[in-house]
Amino acid sequence: MKYITYKNIANPHVTIHKDGCSQIKKRGGIHKYEQGEYRSHDSYQQAYAFAGKANLPIKNCQFCNPIEEIAASSCQYWLEQNWPSANRNLSDLYVWFHEKKKHKNDVIKDGDRILFYEVRRHPSKGTKGSKTVFASGTVTNETIYIPTDEQWKGGKRWLFKRKVITDYVVPPEKGIPLSELKVIRAKKGWPQSGFQIDDPKEFGEIERRLRERQEKHSQEISSNRDNRSAFKIKTSKQFRVKGKESNESNRLAALEKSANAHKDLLNKLYQVIQVHNCETSENQQVDLFSTINGASWIFEVKSTNDDNFLCQIRNGIAQLYEYRFLYSPKDKSVNLCLVVLTPPPAGLEWITEYLKVLNIFLCWSTPNGFYTTHCPQLEFLSNN
Repeated sequence: MKYITYKNIANPHVTIHKDGCSQIKKRGGIHKYEQGEYRSHDSYQQAYAFAGKANLPIKNCQFCNPIEEIAASSCQYWLEQNWPSANRNLSDLYVWFHEKKKHKNDVIKDGDRILFYEVRRHPSKGTKGSKTVFASGTVTNETIYIPTDEQWKGGKRWLFKRKVITDYVVPPEKGIPLSELKVIRAKKGWPQSGFQIDDPKEFGEIERRLRERQEKHSQEISSNRDNRSAFKIKTSKQFRVKGKESNESNRLAALEKSANAHKDLLNKLYQVIQVHNCETSENQQVDLFSTINGASWIFEVKSTNDDNFLCQIRNGIAQLYEYRFLYSPKDKSVNLCLVVLTPPPAGLEWITEYLKVLNIFLCWSTPNGFYTTHCPQLEFLSNN
């Protein structure tokens, strides 16, 4: 069995397919501007290794399910229990190994399937959890070791974590509740730690219900997006990050915007632009929309550091492309700018050129304003 990877840099991701999948080249393959690329591999492991080198989000095709045959032959099934976290990235999940659990690293194999369950309470912070299964995925051998000064959390010493390719995921409050899980497992109790699921059919039934919840959640987000009002022109001189509606996508956006670093950076950008008498506006998703010298701009602000820089850049790219699609006037082009708190760290200097290829401008904060790359139109941001 051969496997095909589809890499798209315009909509940043790599999808792994079985050879012969009906979705391969469904929309023309290479595309007009060569943003898409297909490549054949002799095994799933080779396909995943290639996808990992692209430094883009990795997906398994939901139509052909490329890991199905691996699962049928040697796959094991697990349930990983997660503490509740307001800052959890649902597209970036891991199996975590603490000091007393490290032996399980030899038992959990590359290609094993896993479910994620959010427990009822964080052991040290007291944050309440949803008690639901909220994600499923495939375990990989990609291992990240935890820095020594960050290992102690919740009374345990965490040594490393292994990357999971997410297949289905919903916000924990939209997941499969404990009462429903007990019925599926035909058991009254629930283990206090992660465990192996012996019956593949049991795992399959839980994942089927999770897929249905993901589809329903996607429809809800689409409906909310269709009903979203147009941009509201700002009249106040003081920029303020507004609260969000209760739907999940806005709740997650509000959590990020509530961070002090993000709010301060956004205020700084707004104030610099206002000094030059440029019109600004916002909505419930976009950080800042502005008209500069007659040209339209969408700004996405990310609070970055050396550890999260690449992840934040990836998220920002996806958001900017989505916002341009949703909010660009049909008769007018819109420029995209990603504004970050820190410059690219050592080893990631290539990101400025990568964003240039994607027609996204990059700016980062300086003591006197912002440093702009490849963008004469925004040079006034540095002259503050």
